[in-house]
Amino acid sequence: MDRKFNADNQWFSSPLIDLSKFKAEGVALQNSMQNVVPVEKFEDLADIIEARAGCSKETVGDVLADVLATEQFLTDPSFAGKSLDEWKMEMGDLNDCLFTHKNLRQRNQYMEASRQRKAAYVANLKYDKYDFEVSRRKIDLEMDLEPEETGENGDILITCDILCPYNRALSASELRTSRLLKAQTKVLLRGETNLNELRQCLVCLSDVVVPLEDGKELEAPDYSRATAEIYPSSFIFIDDTFYLDLSHDNAIDISEPIRNFMSKKAIFNPTKTKNIRNTKIIDLKLRLGQPYIFQHSGNCEHLLIFHDLRMLHPSDAQNLDEYPIVVYEKATEKRCDACHKENSAFVVEKSEILPNTFQYFCEDCFREFNFTNGLKNHNFRAWPREAMNFNDILMGGPPEERKKLILIKYPGIVKNLDKALNTMGGLPQIINNHLNNHAIELSHTPQNPFTSKLMSERKNEDAVSVLGENSGNLEHFEPENEIFEWKFEFSVKFGVF
Repeated sequence: MDRKFNADNQWFSSPLIDLSKFKAEGVALQNSMQNVVPVEKFEDLADIIEARAGCSKETVGDVLADVLATEQFLTDPSFAGKSLDEWKMEMGDLNDCLFTHKNLRQRNQYMEASRQRKAAYVANLKYDKYDFEVSRRKIDLEMDLEPEETGENGDILITCDILCPYNRALSASELRTSRLLKAQTKVLLRGETNLNELRQCLVCLSDVVVPLEDGKELEAPDYSRATAEIYPSSFIFIDDTFYLDLSHDNAIDISEPIRNFMSKKAIFNPTKTKNIRNTKIIDLKLRLGQPYIFQHSGNCEHLLIFHDLRMLHPSDAQNLDEYPIVVYEKATEKRCDACHKENSAFVVEKSEILPNTFQYFCEDCFREFNFTNGLKNHNFRAWPREAMNFNDILMGGPPEERKKLILIKYPGIVKNLDKALNTMGGLPQIINNHLNNHAIELSHTPQNPFTSKLMSERKNEDAVSVLGENSGNLEHFEPENEIFEWKFEFSVKFGVF
């Protein structure tokens, strides 16, 4: 693909990077930098003063608090109470010979012309929508300065932008200005993160299209008919490799016709396929800044752009289970076309009385406008509009409907729960093995066979006795709207068997 894309001559594309080699070189450089100058452990200043001056600890404390307080050396009294505008440097102090200062003058003059220009400039900063709090990065000025060997524990961090998909081909002007090429999601990945975990955290409305049965639009949707269930096949194309997700029973290799086409064209390099579940980020070879492809739900395509490659820092989140971390997610809410107040929950098409082909309604407006006494008052088609990731759909619905159903530690969904339970020793044994990890909630819904099986297992006396004996805080809730809920402390790990 690089030959077709002419990647070596693109200003936004880096040379091909082997991430495993980048990590090895980074670890070696970190270790060499730490060992250049031997650093001794800092002694306590209070102990030094007490030993050399022969004074008491109380006196040493007073000296450190009053005489040697760093605040009096670092704080200028004239700075106190200054506003932000007063803190700003006067433009006359800037050196005209520096290009950065000349550019700053031109930018300020451009923004002073109108408020809209300034707002547009601020909104397009690289990290304007980067959620540092969610990324769990901490900056501690009192971090331990003692050198530590990075060894084999070093890792890399890389950011992946998932761009918004479009149902039409963008024009040349739109591609040139990049006005519509905006990130839908920004994800922070570690080198040890499985590539399938990146696929699982992607949220796309194409996966959630559930056609509602005629006359039963007000009933709960059956997510077994969602697009993600009917067309679960997907792949990620990076460099010359198609990484296939074939975990679902109905999944097929949708890259085959593409590979057959590419093999007949001399402009393309030879391609190969790999299982997405057997690939980690560190195993990839890629170019920073170059767009790659994620395709799912038939022909829904997202561009993936990797950037900001660096080594893992002590200020970053160290727990691998926290990754991938979504540091930015574009809002997918859309206001109701009727009331313009609530977020839309349904999409209506081919209506006899609506002016647009597609119309968005909140729950109340959808019921009041399209139904009379619970019956449809005109012909239309509808489906729920709700953003869910791939796992939510396969688990039977959105998180608020199924609560915290199961702690998924392995990608995929158990299709044969009986076989899974027998393999793992039955539900009581699972609870014994994974008890007291953290509190979760189980809920039973008619659409979810997963929890239906857990309900039947709970009726077993052994299972009930295990729960009652070991959980300690079993709370039972009365049935409400055919949903039975109870809380207890344990987490169950299910995977594909």
